[in-house]
Amino acid sequence: MNEKKVTNEDLAKLISNLSVTTDGNTKAIDLISKTTLKILETMATKEELNIVKKDVSGIKTELVGVKKDVSVLKTDVSDLKTDQKSFRTETRESFNRLEKNLKENEESVGAVVADYHPHIIALEEKVFGSSTLE
Repeated sequence: MNEKKVTNEDLAKLISNLSVTTDGNTKAIDLISKTTLKILETMATKEELNIVKKDVSGIKTELVGVKKDVSVLKTDVSDLKTDQKSFRTETRESFNRLEKNLKENEESVGAVVADYHPHIIALEEKVFGSSTLE
C-alpha cells in the first residue's frame, strides 16, 4: 500500500483553497441573495403597479359615469332656467291681463254705481232718513 503522508504544507494549501472557495461561495451567495431581493422587489413593485392600474381603471370608469351624470344635470338646469323664464313671462302676461281686466271692471262698476247713484241716495233717505252720498 502506498500511503502518502500529508504534510503541514499540504494542509495549509488545502485550508487556503477551502478558504478561497468559501469566500467565493459567500460572495456568490451574497450576489445571488441581492439579485433575488431586487427581483422580488421588482415583482412586488410590478404587482403594486398592476393594482394601481386596476384602481385607476376603476376610477376612469366611475369618472365616465360622473361625467354623464353632470351632463344630465347641466341639461336639467338648462331646462329649469328655460322653464323659469317662460314662467316669468307667462306670469307677467297674466298679471297684465288681470290688471287690464280690473281696470275695465272698475270702470264698469263705476258706471253702474253712477247709474244707480240717485236710486241709492233715495233708498238711504227712506231707510236712514238721510244719505251719506250727498
